[in-house]
Amino acid sequence: MQVDFNSDLGESFGLYSAGSDAEVLPYITSANIACGFHAGDAPTMGETVARRGTPGAMIDDPDVATTQILTMLHEGRVRSQQGTWVPVRADSVCIHGDQPGAAQFARAIRQALEEQGVLLQAPCTNTP
Repeated sequence: MQVDFNSDLGESFGLYSAGSDAEVLPYITSANIACGFHAGDAPTMGETVARRGTPGAMIDDPDVATTQILTMLHEGRVRSQQGTWVPVRADSVCIHGDQPGAAQFARAIRQALEEQGVLLQAPCTNTP
């Protein structure tokens, strides 16, 4: 089983500093370069996804995250915030590089996935 383990990086914008980019890089296989706050604004992003302050919006326990990832990879489904199962085919897993303790979170998940035999590899981007 193979998956790309990536992180959103480059989320700082002007005076707004976010993330632990350099500390997260050793643990991921690819990066999503956000180029300054996802090139959007907080209200727009807040209408699209669960707000971070909402309970359960982010998984911050590496054991819970690992279980969610393994279920997604092995069973092709994830549990939503509402508790329903949602079918998904994942080639990539993304963590937030700007959450507190992001590097330790990434390291713990990477180690757990590798111990379970998951091959972490960046997607092939070579073109003929």
